[in-house]
Amino acid sequence: MKHGFTLAEVVVALLVVQVAVMGTLANLVLVHRTLSDAEQLELATLTARGTLDSLQGAFVVEQGSSRFEHGRVAWTVGDSGLVVVRAVSLVGDEFIVLRSRILPP
Repeated sequence: MKHGFTLAEVVVALLVVQVAVMGTLANLVLVHRTLSDAEQLELATLTARGTLDSLQGAFVVEQGSSRFEHGRVAWTVGDSGLVVVRAVSLVGDEFIVLRSRILPP
């Protein structure tokens, strides 16, 4: 009786391991991309909320914009005091839109 594995068994085992490793690497790339997108969305949301909070404390609110690491934040002001703050990525994708009515001081 012989002990050990045949060449065919070793090749099949290596193929199975290769498929498992490739699947793991693909998942790591997907996780990295998802985490990066989540970090960008969080930063955009914090920037937009901070901008809206600053505008609510201002005496005069006018239309404007500012940049942040992954894009820009722009705001518009309606006659009724409605402020719309948009956070947009560098390629033009909209991260978040916030709306709030600013009451006069």
